[in-house]
Amino acid sequence: MLRTALRVRVAAPFALAALTLGMPSLAVAETTPTPSPTTSASSTPTPSATPTESPSATTTPTSTPTDATTATPSPTTRASQTPVAPQLAPQLAPQTAGDPAFALVPVGNSELQQGRYAAHFLAQQLRAAGDHLNFPVSEYGTSADTGNTIDAILALDATDTGGTAAAAATAWVEKNVGDYIAYPGSPVSSGGTGKTLILAAAQGRDPHAFGGFDLVAELQKLVTAEGRFGTADNDYGFTINQILPMIGLQKAGVAVPDASLAFLGAQQCADGGVRGGLVGAACTSDPDATAFAAQAFLALGDTARATKALDYLVSRQRADGALTNASGEGANANTTGVAAQAFALGGRDAAYLKAASFIVSLQWKCEVATQYRGGIAFTSADRTVNTVNVEKAVRATPQAVLGLVAGALPTVDSDGMVATTTAQPCAAPTTTTSNPTSTATSTGSTGPTTGSPTTSGRSAPTGQGLAYTGASPLMPLTIAVLLLLAGAATILVSRRRGTHQ
Repeated sequence: MLRTALRVRVAAPFALAALTLGMPSLAVAETTPTPSPTTSASSTPTPSATPTESPSATTTPTSTPTDATTATPSPTTRASQTPVAPQLAPQLAPQTAGDPAFALVPVGNSELQQGRYAAHFLAQQLRAAGDHLNFPVSEYGTSADTGNTIDAILALDATDTGGTAAAAATAWVEKNVGDYIAYPGSPVSSGGTGKTLILAAAQGRDPHAFGGFDLVAELQKLVTAEGRFGTADNDYGFTINQILPMIGLQKAGVAVPDASLAFLGAQQCADGGVRGGLVGAACTSDPDATAFAAQAFLALGDTARATKALDYLVSRQRADGALTNASGEGANANTTGVAAQAFALGGRDAAYLKAASFIVSLQWKCEVATQYRGGIAFTSADRTVNTVNVEKAVRATPQAVLGLVAGALPTVDSDGMVATTTAQPCAAPTTTTSNPTSTATSTGSTGPTTGSPTTSGRSAPTGQGLAYTGASPLMPLTIAVLLLLAGAATILVSRRRGTHQ
């Protein structure tokens, strides 16, 4: 028997934070045939395996264009409205209708706006590299990263901005999808195919003819009798590579086998978390895998397992809203971002808002150069702008944006997007213009006169100080009056004495 997939169209579309293992949002194992079995989703700051995709990038993050587009969608677009009630499949309606575990959180205007500034950063990065993103140059040289490119596209979808950049990047993914999901000499990747199917469904593309592949058929061919999508050769032993195909099929309106839901459920540990790897006797929960699994459980109507997974994530949340990953990097944007997606989809308002607050605390704003504004640093220790930290931010921002704008994989779509993105506005310093008729004498200074309450917005000519402006005129007037009175008194006294000058 097959479980009919739950299909949802809701106010806030979202981006995918999924298929990325390793460093902030590192391309999940589906892109790398030989990943380390110890890697957890969005955890380690460096990739665990050499990417196999063909290099095609043209620039590095430091050469990002700085031209900003300015069209600003109304703050009452889908992402900021109260979510529409989910449209449930008939057999799932009694199970989930009205259930607080599937009550999406309405994202606030503040979170939405910050997410749109982050989307602008991503759109610039996509454009700079030729409509895609790259693996870190510091690790691999110039090599295209299709998985993170998909994350960025879905992040743009989530904010309803950047339609032009999203369309161009989608075309790039479609052109290169063969190297991503079926690299020559490697088996079809379950996670890569699932993630690509999520993209195709979100972008309104035909999942049966995307880049020459029938993505649905490819996944259906991988399903084993126990419900697993492929084997260790296809999923590389990662739980996330089981979750992505399930969400992809759900988004495409294709039935997900009951056995697959049961197989995923078997990866849930006693504490409610979900293991990151499919091997090993001990069941050790992984926050990233749990956040993805919670979304799949919710989308497929398994409220009981979803509740346990959400409870586990809440128990892992720190007072500042952050979550730490299983690999020891501490609080970071990726793990917190994917957890925020699960919180939003599951209606955990307080946990979502705390996570969103932490994500904003990592965001680059007016203190950095224009081309980096809006980007989200991987951790608080990575806020200094340098080549390595920018590379981390390029990987962290897509997943963080999803959580920031209350996004989730089962619901993200490209409906209602505007073509452009919105740059982080930064006000110019407030200055006072000097009096153009000033007769200030030369002081030999090459800068503003010190001690002046305000300075001119223009540079003073060499050798001249700036006019002293803004002082009260009361004292000079008082002195002038006293001098006049003194002069008058002197004249009067002189006349009385009969003296003349």
